[in-house]
Amino acid sequence: MANKITYGLSNAHVWPILSTSAAGVPTYGNVINLPGSTALTLDAEGSSDPFYADDVVYYQGTANNGYTGSITLADVPLAFLTDIMGEVRDSNGALIENSDVQPKEFAIAFEFKGDASKRRFLFYRCKATRPSVASATKEDSITPNTSELSFSAMPRLDNSNVKAKAEETDTAYAEWYGSAPYEPNVSYSYVAVEDPGEASPILEGWYELSGTTYVLSEDAEVDETKTYYKRTAG
Repeated sequence: MANKITYGLSNAHVWPILSTSAAGVPTYGNVINLPGSTALTLDAEGSSDPFYADDVVYYQGTANNGYTGSITLADVPLAFLTDIMGEVRDSNGALIENSDVQPKEFAIAFEFKGDASKRRFLFYRCKATRPSVASATKEDSITPNTSELSFSAMPRLDNSNVKAKAEETDTAYAEWYGSAPYEPNVSYSYVAVEDPGEASPILEGWYELSGTTYVLSEDAEVDETKTYYKRTAG
C-alpha cells in the first residue's frame, strides 16, 4: 500500500567522501550519525530552456542540477566538524576553523515516516557551508538552540546519480545504512545519437566517451566533431 502522507525526520547519517578516482568513483570514510535532526528542506535546481521556431515552443530542454537546501540539528556533531568541515583540535582541546581548509563532499541519508510505510532517502554527492553560531539569553523557560547546515546535492561524477529512495517494503530499505551508501542494482547501456540536430547536449543529458568512460556532456550546443550518447537503464 502506497503512502498517502509522509511526516517526521530521523535517522540522518553522512559518509565523508575521502577521494574521487579519475573516473569519478568516490571512496567513503566512516559513517557519521547526525542525531537530533528537526527539519530538512531540499529544493530542486535546474533550468528549462525553450527553443522557439514556427512561432511556438519547438523544443523544451531541462537540466538536472541537483538540489539545494538545509538540515536543522539540535547540534552539529564533532565528527562532522572534523571529518567533513575540516576543523582541527589543538593540543589543548580547542576546535579550530581555518579559512584555507575546504570542506569534504559527503553522501547523506535520512528517513520519513508515512501512514503506510517509512521512506528512506539518499543523496550521493553533497557539500555543506559552515554552520552559523547563534544563541539567546535564558528566560522563564529554556528554548534549545539549533544549528542549520546548508548544503547542495549534486550528481555523482561517475554515473550522474543524484538521489535514491526506498520504501520500508523494498529490499533496498534494509541495506540503506551500510559502511558505504547504497549502490543501485542497475546496469546502463549507451546508444549513439544519430541526428543531434539543434538540441543542447547538456540539457538533453547526453554523454560523451572519455577514454573508456562515458561522462555527461557539458556542451550547450552540438559539436559536429563529437558523438553523443543516450543512456538507458537495463
